Amino acid sequence: MLYENVIFMQLLDNQYIDNKTLEYILKRYNDMRTKSGICYFDIDEFTYLLNYLLEQNEINQASYIVNLALKQHPDSPELQLKKAQILDEQGKHFEALDLIKWLEIIDASNPYIYLLKGIIKIKLGKPNNAEKNFRYALSLTGDESIDFLHSIAITYEQNGYYKKAIEFLLEAYNSYPSNDIFLYDLAYCYEKANDYQNSIFYYQKYLDENPFSEKAWNNLGLLYNELNEYSKALEAFDFALAIDENFISALYNKANTLANLEQFTQAIELYKEFLIFEPDHAHTIYYIGECYENIGDYDTALKYYKQSIENNNKLADGWMGIGAIHIRQGKITEGIEYIKKAIQLDKSNPEYWFILGKIYSKLYDYENAYNYFQIAAKLEPYDEEIWINLSDLAFKIKKDIEAFKILKQADYFNPNIACIKYRLAVCYLKRNCQKHALKYLKAGLVLNKNGYKDFLKLYPDAMNNDYVRKLISKYKS
Repeated sequence: MLYENVIFMQLLDNQYIDNKTLEYILKRYNDMRTKSGICYFDIDEFTYLLNYLLEQNEINQASYIVNLALKQHPDSPELQLKKAQILDEQGKHFEALDLIKWLEIIDASNPYIYLLKGIIKIKLGKPNNAEKNFRYALSLTGDESIDFLHSIAITYEQNGYYKKAIEFLLEAYNSYPSNDIFLYDLAYCYEKANDYQNSIFYYQKYLDENPFSEKAWNNLGLLYNELNEYSKALEAFDFALAIDENFISALYNKANTLANLEQFTQAIELYKEFLIFEPDHAHTIYYIGECYENIGDYDTALKYYKQSIENNNKLADGWMGIGAIHIRQGKITEGIEYIKKAIQLDKSNPEYWFILGKIYSKLYDYENAYNYFQIAAKLEPYDEEIWINLSDLAFKIKKDIEAFKILKQADYFNPNIACIKYRLAVCYLKRNCQKHALKYLKAGLVLNKNGYKDFLKLYPDAMNNDYVRKLISKYKS
């Protein structure tokens, strides 16, 4: 059952029921199933029973019971609404809406009807229509509006409408600032919406009220990692581990952060500590190998890369790591085979294709290198390094027209990269298109005024052009 429907169910059934009463109802229910008889339950008892079945995810049995309940209490709007909820759980959204349409006539002031209608509209991809129903439901609530706001926000969150979720969570928090659960949910939704600064702000506010929440500290650390603020990330993970030294997610994330800081020896220690808890975690074994490779211990790196694919032979990075070590050790043919195995497992990884292209380029196999660079550029058009290598290779193999087209594509996807502008300036100068050449040269100088040195290396004859000399001089001074 989706979390949003769990909250809806809890909202709908806000009456207290003690364990003994529930046990009694369940005993009668189980006796009925065992003896294949029919028992009488009042409306409240049916409601408790249906809630229990839904909590246990016994949707089909709940469907049977709600039909039995409506035979005994055919005029009960509460049970009709329960049936609509169960139909929704079964994916029968339009049947549920038909029933809700009838309920809107006979029980028009019931906010739960419009809440459920909104939830169903969200699932049908109609968030604006859903909001109209949510707003109407809220207009009918009294003291329960806080719970409704939370339920609505969670519904949007669960269905990927994070900005809408934030809107309702802010409304809830501003109305009830003492309820810190809204702070946590706001932080999470801002994170999912890629608004990391606001996410950090709300996690910090949550931690002001709940300083011993190791999960919040861990999430805060992950956000700092996203912003490359690794020192702050380490501090957050340290807080999480101080609260719970066996919180292995924080341990793993701290190791990753140390690796990002190029503190590879310390990272290795923490990765190995993590393996005590998760000894077969192939990615961690791979990361240990990567750390050893970065400190130049290639034999140990190779050992861990091999161990990673022994634990998971579909781990493409492990095959790639083995290939990279073989290339370093001069075993080119073996290395290429391992890299091709990695590509076979993860064809959409542009880095693999790019590395393979660079290897073939060094082997003077320009045709294969060119093809592999092309694939890499198609997979990751926002990586200027791939485009530069592809265009430079096109020039080298005398495909000048292709090189020009490549650079135009590169500039389209990466409009603020100086070295691409300079190369386009070279192309236009060679074509005697001075106006366009000066345009791209100026753009390159604006982005990186010292890049003209590389421009002149690419085309030394450019200094024979008075306009080029004057433009470079203007930006040099």
